[in-house]
Amino acid sequence: IQLSQFKRAFESEIEQFSGALEELLVAHSRLSGSASLLEPLKREQEGKDVLIPLTSSLYVPGTLGKLDTVLVDVGVGYFIEKKIPEAQELLNRRAKYVKDNADKIQQRLLIQQQNLRTITQVLQQKMQQQQ
Repeated sequence: IQLSQFKRAFESEIEQFSGALEELLVAHSRLSGSASLLEPLKREQEGKDVLIPLTSSLYVPGTLGKLDTVLVDVGVGYFIEKKIPEAQELLNRRAKYVKDNADKIQQRLLIQQQNLRTITQVLQQKMQQQQ
């Protein structure tokens, strides 16, 4: 009975690690994508007509202004103005931090999955012995 409870606890922890890992990988992808999207912006010219995303499916027409700085989301609704190379550096640094944490969680997840397999094997052996 205790072994079954232990197994359920491991399954729950694995589920939590998997969810956290997925969220971190999505965040890493967004940060990396944002940093790479700044590169073509360096070559654009002031006054060019563009579509500006308000949501993921709603765009409004706009015109590019000065392109030497951009606003960077630093979290909790705060934005800071940075020169494009500085913004790229910040986004890349944040992406690396998120990726490092994702790697740590993935390692922990693999260990927990191995532990779960071991517990499952022991549980099966115990059940076979009882029969």
